[in-house]
Formats: sequence, structure tokens, C-alpha cells
Amino acid sequence: MSKRPEIPGKPFYSAKKQRLFNSRTIRTENVDPAFSDGKLDVPSFMASREYEIRQLEHAQLRSKYSASTRVFQSLPRTLRRRAASHNVKRIPKRLRARALKEMANQNATKKTHHPRGRALYRLKMQVRLLKLAARHKLLQQVLPPEMAAGRLQLRQRIQMLQDRIKLAKEGSARLNNAVGAYDNSAANALATPPVGNVKYMKRQTEHTWLATHVWHTKRAHLVKKWGFQIPYKPTQKCFRAIHRGSVADGGVVFDTSYFGTCVVEAGYDALRAIASAVSNGKALRRYETRSWHGMVFQEQRAVGEGMVLWAKDAGKLVVRVHPSIYAEYFAYLVAFAQVRGAVVHDCRYALGSMEIIGPVGLQAVGKVFHPVDKQATVVKNWFKATSVADVSTIPQGTTFAFEIYDPRLWGKPTAFKKLTNFNHNDLIIDLHGNPAASVDAAALAKLLSSEGRTASYANQATLSELGKRRARTPGQPIPVAPQDPTIPVVVTKGALNKWIVLMPWFWVLPTWHILMRVPHVRLGGLRQLHQLAFEQGKPFYPYDFPFLREGLVEARLQQQELAKKWRRTPAGKRVSFSKVELNLADPKGEIGSPFACDWRYLQLLQYALVMLRARGSVVTASFGEGVRVSVYENMRRQITQLSDIPAVLAQAARLDAERAAPAVPVTLAVSEIPELQCQEPFAPLPVVQLSIVLAQRGQIKDFARVYKIPQDVYVRTVATLKNNGTIVCPGFENLVGFVSSGTFNLAQGFGTGVGCVDAAWARNQEEFVLVRNVGTDKVWLARWKKV
Repeated sequence: MSKRPEIPGKPFYSAKKQRLFNSRTIRTENVDPAFSDGKLDVPSFMASREYEIRQLEHAQLRSKYSASTRVFQSLPRTLRRRAASHNVKRIPKRLRARALKEMANQNATKKTHHPRGRALYRLKMQVRLLKLAARHKLLQQVLPPEMAAGRLQLRQRIQMLQDRIKLAKEGSARLNNAVGAYDNSAANALATPPVGNVKYMKRQTEHTWLATHVWHTKRAHLVKKWGFQIPYKPTQKCFRAIHRGSVADGGVVFDTSYFGTCVVEAGYDALRAIASAVSNGKALRRYETRSWHGMVFQEQRAVGEGMVLWAKDAGKLVVRVHPSIYAEYFAYLVAFAQVRGAVVHDCRYALGSMEIIGPVGLQAVGKVFHPVDKQATVVKNWFKATSVADVSTIPQGTTFAFEIYDPRLWGKPTAFKKLTNFNHNDLIIDLHGNPAASVDAAALAKLLSSEGRTASYANQATLSELGKRRARTPGQPIPVAPQDPTIPVVVTKGALNKWIVLMPWFWVLPTWHILMRVPHVRLGGLRQLHQLAFEQGKPFYPYDFPFLREGLVEARLQQQELAKKWRRTPAGKRVSFSKVELNLADPKGEIGSPFACDWRYLQLLQYALVMLRARGSVVTASFGEGVRVSVYENMRRQITQLSDIPAVLAQAARLDAERAAPAVPVTLAVSEIPELQCQEPFAPLPVVQLSIVLAQRGQIKDFARVYKIPQDVYVRTVATLKNNGTIVCPGFENLVGFVSSGTFNLAQGFGTGVGCVDAAWARNQEEFVLVRNVGTDKVWLARWKKV
């Protein structure tokens, strides 16, 4: 932000400094005219003293108001909220009286405008709709899904509710609780999204709110993705705090209920065939006692990230996949399962989930969960696992399943006594080989059935009911009553050292409120999940998977947003990518798109280089022939030397921009990498995923270009590690990949990156590569390894 320009002839004053100076200055009369010629002028003397006393009082007031802070400004950093100065409900109760007093002293004029006419009529109709919705909820009814579908008028919604209330009074089926919790699942079809609160129903027509949505809106930025409103990042700066919480002194918790979960019900042979198809043969017998995590497959082709959990005693299989592919993958599962006589239940809105990462993550969950049967073997092993000092020693896939009481009965996290009289190795062996040691088959079957989830909502208490019960035993947990429900839960260890908690959808919010009160547990979002995966040197789906369709879609969306932002920036304040000089032998300009990892550019470049080497000095190439024949037939270019390639790639990029849905230009290489065949249309370029670590001081950013080191200067370039010499940027023909995620890595203490490179070059097993950020000609030496 630029400084305010100075006015000629007048000194420049800072408003804040001037206010502080005035607050600390008491005006007095240095020259007293009351005493002259040996005589005292009493009226003048009294006037001077009156002036000084008045200035003293004004100085006291100025000092008070200039140095004072409002209530919302003096809150702890973790309690600050947006718009807190205007809404006392967003301020802790102990400070609300002071906030109201401060607002009353503002002397702000009250608004006298009142709605009239159509606006007043609409407000009255909305009040009427909300009153009908409250009556409907008291009758323990579920709002009809038709209310959220389409653009219904207010009168139509009111009439629909009136009809439902009339049916409820005539004796229709009711819910088993007063909070409106119900099981929302469907068999062999996608479930209808929940309607939610009537007041905010129209906001959820395209993107469903999570159970914790209102809690997150006060504390985090949200993003509309994959049919949900997903927490993206906390409003507070937390880059370093998230790192500390994940590795040192706490935990980071995420609401991941947006992940799609479906339950397959069939016989053992059918479940085994489905598990083999989903995991490409990986989640078979040894995973029948624990969960499997990895890439899920569709017709032997990896499509996204997922999890498989067996429930052999219940005859069910849980498949949990990323929301970006859920709808398409669910349809594939239904078609695959029906042939084998299986039924697929869509539990996307019936099963919620949370993920927690960090050294005290499992202990935090243990402070919130209160098992029903504390003498059961499963619960005893659960207490032992929560007492393990280093939870990273517990193997991935370890699963616990049991029933707990409502966490709100205790009101806050409870400290448990850590167990020390057990052998750690014996516990790990027992959990690995004996499913009965960690999984309560009855609790798992209850969680995976619609009837069991509905039973868990029976008599679910409202906040007012809990308040009345707590008032009878102040300072003590609420005694468990016979009618209190029990909640089936599953806790399993996933990839990246995180714990995944599965529970019924409407129990996520009550559990979340108590879990977030555990000391040193921090809030995380989609961006923090990306950060923690990056710190471990692992690719994050879908951003670091350019060889998958969803990864390409995310990259295109990000490219469009960055390009739009760049165009809005004034020309004098933005990088002119077309004028960047990278190498004296290359034309000016950035390689490929400066706003993304241009995998299409890399694909065409590698094919052009292969054709140039294979066919001799004169090569005829038509890139992308068959896409737009009328244009590409006239596009045949004579590639006689290396300098002809940039013009060909630039023309191909212009033609690709006109295509609505371009194909994925790269694919993940298998064990055997085939040679590139110069046949049109060109096949996707095989690539491998890698992590990059800088070998010298420098910084890696997103979309950085990865070059191989030319053989004629390889020794001299590597020698710069000792002599700190200058490295010249290599030519465009040495480009072998891109860094999709790169920044300073707090876990390593220097810059690292995650990306992909050409698989054919990766076979050479060279130790070093060169990395260059977009828009600069500075290159750094870096080491790399396959992920």
C-alpha cells in the first residue's frame, strides 16, 4: 500500500501519530496576562485557570480513548472473529456486557428505515415459513427433499410444509429424536442431499453444507468444490503452527465428511472380487482385519484416492473415495456389483468422518470417546493404543471399532490415566493378527447398517435438555441415563500418519465441539492437508496427479484463475512473461504457460525431439492432427533444426486453446517404459512422480521448471556445490518436467518440491537436476528421488 502523497507547502502527518501526540499534550498558557504592573487581574486569572483545568480534563479523556481497545480487539488470537465489533454474540459471554456498553457510547444514529410494500410482505412470509418449519421439527418430521429442489416460491414452500404438518398430525411415521437426525442413504442409487435448515436451504441447492459448516464459517475460509462447501483454510495465519501441531506438540483435525463413502453388501466371494477390482488386487486377505489405503482402480486403471475396509462378519465392504470421482465411481461399483448379486448403499450423507494428524492425535480422540463396555478386550486395547508414546509405531491400517456414549455428557475433554503395564510389541502383534482384539463386530455392523445408525439417533438430546440435566449436577459430568443412545465409531490409521474416524453423520458436530476443546488441537482445511503431505514429500491428490483427469481439471481451473488475476494487475506491476530471457540460444519468453505446469508442452516437446533424432535432418510433423483437420492439415511444419520446434509448439498451443476438453497429455509410467512412437495422435507421455530437494541456497515455487543437466557441462555444474559458481539456464530442449507443489519446507528447513518428470529420462538415474522458477532466469541445483 503506497503512502499518502505529501501536499506541497505542508508537512506530512501520520493520522495515528498525530492522534497519539494530541492525547499526550496538555495545553497551557505560558504567558499569563493576569499579573501586570504589580497588579493581579482576578477575572483574567480565573479565566486562565479555568482554561487549563478544562484542557487537563480533555487531555485525560483523549488519553483514555486513544489508548483504549475495544472488546473485540483485546480477545485472544484464537477467539477473534470477523464482524465481531457489530455482533456481541460473537464475543465470549463474560465480555458481552462491556461490548454493549461500548456500542452504546458510540452515539451512532439508529436506522429509521422500515421495509414496506413487497419487501415487508416477503419478510412476513419468511417468518411464517420459519414458524411452520419449527412446528414441523417439533413433530419429529424430516423436511421433504422437494423443498430444496428447483426455484420454488415462498407460498409453494409454505403450502408444502402445511401439507406435511397435516400428514404428521394424522399419524405418519416420526423420527426417534427431537433434533431432526435421520439416516440418509440409498441402495444402488445416489442418496438425496440433505435439506438442512429451512433458513439456509436455498444456499445448499448446488453445494451441500457439512454438519460443522456454521462452526467453520466463523473460523475458516470455505470453498465450493465437488458438491460441498469445504473448509479451505483457517482465517488466522497458521503455516508454522500447523507444522508444529503435526510433528511436535499437538494435532491438526479436519472435517472430511465430504469424502464419499459407500457400503457394499454381498457374500464373501463377491466382496473379495469387488475388493480386488477396487484395489487392483491389493486389499485382499491380509487386509480383512484392517483398512487399506491407496489409489482406487476402475477397470484396472487408477482413477483417484480411496480406502477399503472389510467387515467380514457383517458381510460388508466399505469403499471410501475422494469426492471428485465419487458419483462416477459409485455408478461403476453398482454396475460391477449387481452382476455378482451385491447391493451398494450410498452412505455419502449417512456416514461422516474426521481426520486428525499429529503426535497427540490419538490421545485427543481418547479424551473425547467414552466407550460403553470398558471391560471388553477391544476397549482395553484401545486404552493401550492411546497410551502409546509414539503412535507412528502403530502400523498403517490398524482399525478399532466400538461403541461410545454422547461426548456432550462430559461437557469437555477428560484426562485419562495412561497405561504403562503392557508390552508395546505384544500389542502391535495382537492388533495385527487378531481382528477380535480391536474390532467389535456388533458395533461395526451397527455403523454400516441403516437400522443401526437410526438406532444411534434414538433420544439424541438437544442442547437445552443437556443444559437442564447438567444443572442438576453442577461441576460434574451428566450421569448416563438408560435412554441415552450409544454411538458406533470406527478409528483407523491411514496414510501420512493420520487417524480417520467414521461415525454417523449427525454425531459429527457434537463430537467436533468437544474435540476442538482439547488443548493443542488445531483446525485445518484442504490447504493444510496439502501442506502436511508436501512436508512429508508425498504428492497430494488431485493437485499433484497430472496424469489423472481430476488432476488435469484442477490444474486448468487454477491456471484460469491465475491468468485472470495477472491480467487484472497493472502492466507496470506484473511480470512480462513474453520478455523473459532464459537462454541466448532460445527465443524470448517463458516456456509453456506461466500459470501452470504445461504438460501438453512437455509432451509435444519430447515427441518433437524424438522425431528430430529418429528421422534425420528433415522431419515433417503435424502436432495434434485429427482434432481440427481443416486447420491442422495446413499446419505441417518442416523441422530441420532445433530452433524450429518453439514455433511449432506455440502454434499447437494456440490451437489447443480452442478445444473444449483436451485429453490428458501424460500418464503414469509402469515398470516397463515403452519407446515413444511418432504416430498421430500422440500417445500420453509416460512420467514418474518425484520429490526434489535443493542442494544449495534457493527457493522453489509452484510450476517451477525441471531441467536435465547437459552432459557437456554436467561436471562443471555439479562443481558449483563447492565453488558457488553461476549456473547458466539450459536450453528448452533440456526440459524434463515440472514442480506442481513447491515452497519452503518447515520439516526440512529448506526449499523442496513435488512434481513429475519424463519417465524415459528418469531411467538414467542421474543424481542432480536444475530447477527454475517461472518468470526468472535463475536456476538452482537440486537432488531428486522417485516417490
